[in-house]
Amino acid sequence: MLIKPSFVADMRAIILQNRHQALPVADHQRTLIYWYIGRRIFEEKPQEQDRAECREYIIRYLSPQLQPGGGNGFPVRQPNWYRKFYQAFPILSALWIQLSHSHYRPLPAADAKDQMPFYAAEALRNNWQVR
Repeated sequence: MLIKPSFVADMRAIILQNRHQALPVADHQRTLIYWYIGRRIFEEKPQEQDRAECREYIIRYLSPQLQPGGGNGFPVRQPNWYRKFYQAFPILSALWIQLSHSHYRPLPAADAKDQMPFYAAEALRNNWQVR
C-alpha cells in the first residue's frame, strides 16, 4: 500500500499549525498558575507572628514541598517572585494573554511595583520581544 506524499505533508501542517496555536495558551496558563500561587502566598495570614517573617518562612518551606509534585521549577526564589508578581498585578484581568510568562518574568525586578504594569503595557503596545 502506498501513502501519498501529500498525506504526510498534511499531517506535518496540522501539527505545526496547532502547536503554534497551543503555545500561547499554554504559556498564559503558566502565567495564571504563578499568579494564583502568588495570591495564595500573599493572602496567607500569620498566627501571632510578624507578617514579613511569616511570609519568609512560608516561602522557604514551600519550595521543597512543591518540588515532588510540581517539578523542579520551584526553587526558593520562585515563590517570592510569585508573591511579587501577584502584588504587581492584583487584578487577574489586568494580565494580558498576548504577553508570555517570559515577558512578565523580569518585571518584579523593577524598583517600584507601579513600574511593572507600565512596562507590561509598553511591551504589549510596542510589540516588544522577550529579550
